[in-house]
Amino acid sequence: MIRAFILLTGMVLTMFFWSVVGCEGGGSANSADSGNGTDTDSSDGGADNDADGDSDADGDSDADGDTDTDTDTDTDTNDSEVCGEDNFDIQFVPVRLMILQDLSRSMSEENPSKWSQAQGALNSILDTWGDQINFGFDRFPNDDNCGVSAPVIVDCAAGNTTNIKTRINTLTPSGHTPLYCAMNQFTDPGYAPNFTGPDALKYLLLVSDGAGNCGIACGGHADETPEQLGELTTELLGQGIKTYVIGFGSGASPDQLQAIAQAGGTGQEWVDAQDQQTLQDAISSIANAVVTCTYDIKAPDATADPNNVNFYFDGEVVGYDEGCVKGTGWTWTDDTHTRVEFCDQACDKLKGGEVKTVKATFGCPTVPVT
Repeated sequence: MIRAFILLTGMVLTMFFWSVVGCEGGGSANSADSGNGTDTDSSDGGADNDADGDSDADGDSDADGDTDTDTDTDTDTNDSEVCGEDNFDIQFVPVRLMILQDLSRSMSEENPSKWSQAQGALNSILDTWGDQINFGFDRFPNDDNCGVSAPVIVDCAAGNTTNIKTRINTLTPSGHTPLYCAMNQFTDPGYAPNFTGPDALKYLLLVSDGAGNCGIACGGHADETPEQLGELTTELLGQGIKTYVIGFGSGASPDQLQAIAQAGGTGQEWVDAQDQQTLQDAISSIANAVVTCTYDIKAPDATADPNNVNFYFDGEVVGYDEGCVKGTGWTWTDDTHTRVEFCDQACDKLKGGEVKTVKATFGCPTVPVT
């Protein structure tokens, strides 16, 4: 009995040994296996008949079906998938700010005059923000009455602050306050073509010290209603021009200016400035608000897959921050996915000169903010 048990046990062990060696080691038990760790026969239905201890047929120690030792499905030894990145250029979207200055006769009042205070504030703003904003300048009226028919004084352009400063330092107040007609000029694309042209963020900054009193026909002295001014501002907004409003001095009309501000598309109410410093502070605050970090994507066509775009500051990825909710990354600004804006903290780094290189890539999954 004991001899029979030992004999039977030996036969079982022998059969197990040859099943392992024959089927997995040199291929003698299954001639369709190549012996190099790859199962090449069809009789086992694609089963794992190699000697690597996993459940696939590729000859390595994992179960992902490729020929390396990591756990992804590519052929390198990095545990992350490899995607094909292509660099592409992004182009900064310029900011155009047209200052529409009230130069009616009442700007010569007070001592020092409101106009001399405005000149000081404007010169300071142009010096501070001239490298980041394409400024333009216009006045109303342009004669001793209600005229606004002259060409724009200085159209928006890069590096034109010296020209603007030269012009404003030679102007003197006169005439009435053709507020409506002065704004209406900018609904004509030919009036200030650089300002109203495409491929820029466009802002009209109205500075007024009194109520509009020339009427919408710019003749006579009829009141200009808040409703009319609001409708006009809405028309400008429809052409891509947002409007900021500053009232300068006690003669400004809150009803008129608030109607313009509410329709201006900026989300800001009109600002009441009473002297040079408060005027300068108000314009500086607006300048800081309009200087965004917005860029156009030119190539490749990002609309192909907006989920495969990434940006890097000096080699470090900037996360996607939809709607700038967290204020740290970047977001799309349009439905066509051709324009992006860097959010508050990222924008501050760009404005502050902390970033030397901005790199854009297309082809790998977008990395979100953490």
